[in-house]
Amino acid sequence: MAAEAVLVHDIAPPHPRYTQLTQMAAEVARRTQGTLTIAINPGGKVLYPGQASLDAVRNKTVPLAFVNSAFLQSIDPDLGFLNLPFTITDALIAKPSVAEGILALVRGYVEPRGLKVLAVMRGADTMVIFKNRQLRTPDDMKGLKIRVAGPGVYQDIVRSLGAAPVVFPAIEMGAALARGAMDGIITSPGGWGKNVQDAPSASLVPGLLFYTYFLIADNGSTRCLRPSRKRSPIPCARA
Repeated sequence: MAAEAVLVHDIAPPHPRYTQLTQMAAEVARRTQGTLTIAINPGGKVLYPGQASLDAVRNKTVPLAFVNSAFLQSIDPDLGFLNLPFTITDALIAKPSVAEGILALVRGYVEPRGLKVLAVMRGADTMVIFKNRQLRTPDDMKGLKIRVAGPGVYQDIVRSLGAAPVVFPAIEMGAALARGAMDGIITSPGGWGKNVQDAPSASLVPGLLFYTYFLIADNGSTRCLRPSRKRSPIPCARA
């Protein structure tokens, strides 16, 4: 019998990662000859932004989530190593078996909590975007209110520069920029592309704050599959 699994995340189109996830879903359907399909954000809405995506899997509301590695620190603070500056570089992860080693290490933390780590995706170096300022030196960050994608190491990096970090989801960035709620916003190049009209200036320090994503599953997620002919915009719940 064909089955469907719900995957939630908080990346809105036209971000390139949204397209990549759609391609992944199509590939799963092709490889399983339609016996397994993935419904990404049913109804086309972000139901669980930020930490809520991971919590939805931990609470067994949905079987799959695609999350920024910052939120894995809510499982164990030691997983903050994933977000340390200049640590997991493109050159490092391109070496044979390094990605598999990172996955194995993360699994050692999350599997005792009833979760599975299925895959890791390198995101991008992030940048600080502004409406009407340009950074010249690190001191230019002092006293500014800066958006970060998640808690833990991301916040520590911003605090170390003398700024005040504020955590909120990517889907809220446009509104925050429009009303001037933030002095600056840390986001990926894809996120800047969506907001470049409101934030024409950006600063980048390669390797300082890099986004990495993980595909997280409930350990018993097969129980949360439903017949694909009964699709619904409501994420499946495990009985």
